[in-house]
Amino acid sequence: MDGQRVYLVKRKAVVRVGFEMDSAKAADSVLEKGAEIVALEQRPNAEGIVRVRFARGWTSHTTSTGLVVLEERPSSRYVCKRRSVIRAGFEMDSEKAGTLEKGARILALEERTNAEGILRVRFVQGWTSHTTA
Repeated sequence: MDGQRVYLVKRKAVVRVGFEMDSAKAADSVLEKGAEIVALEQRPNAEGIVRVRFARGWTSHTTSTGLVVLEERPSSRYVCKRRSVIRAGFEMDSEKAGTLEKGARILALEERTNAEGILRVRFVQGWTSHTTA
């Protein structure tokens, strides 16, 4: 997980299949304002615009005129202290999505406290709890 950054999309952007600005648009080619992405790779192109690769393709950190597209979002990183359940949704009774093994490292995409006061953490595989009930 080291080196990964989470970005908040500040304005609608195009998703491309490749690094180059003129590469084909991805099948799901629009990145909506308010979405969050996890950067897998980042590098500047020949014009100095930082291109960011994420799960759906490539987009730019800024527009060609310098307007901000992606804003880095502070994120928490966790190490699982004991085996725990991954859930598909925020609710504790949502469908099981897998198991988080002891020692696994996760990058939080969202953190919310439920009605019982338990901090729930969303990461790329689903939701888990910060502590047991």
